[in-house]
Amino acid sequence: MKKIVISAITLAVGLFSIGIVQLATANSTVEQTWQPLSSLVTTEKLTEIITENTAPSADREAIAAAAIAYEQNGLLLVDFNVPVLCGRGGCSLAGYRSSTGERVLNVYVERMNRDEPIVEVVDRDGFELPCLLVPPDPTNVSIFEETDKDTLCYQNESWSIQ
Repeated sequence: MKKIVISAITLAVGLFSIGIVQLATANSTVEQTWQPLSSLVTTEKLTEIITENTAPSADREAIAAAAIAYEQNGLLLVDFNVPVLCGRGGCSLAGYRSSTGERVLNVYVERMNRDEPIVEVVDRDGFELPCLLVPPDPTNVSIFEETDKDTLCYQNESWSIQ
């Protein structure tokens, strides 16, 4: 009888723990819906963004058709989503202030998985724009890494790892 009670308690604690982990995971996961860039900006702005971020010899029409974007709290991110804009340093990602159209980010980010967004966007208090969760620099190895992503935040006209 004692073994049954202990087993029941162990099972209950295990199920409770699994429930808490699932709840925490569900609450921390924010659905990011990336859309075609052309659906978020005017044709004029689309042309400007593509021109500003590609070489004159690039197939700008194909890049404009493939570019996807995500907008959150004043930040428009553009993932060019084409293999020709990916290299050893990662894939091209640009960021713009939604209110002014000013480019505030031009970086290459390593795409971890083709089926996932190139970055995750999170709001953090005390920063002008939402922060970005990005894959860490593979050459910067630290035994103190707590996550598999770095948090990049914009403050005073520059991005820094927080």
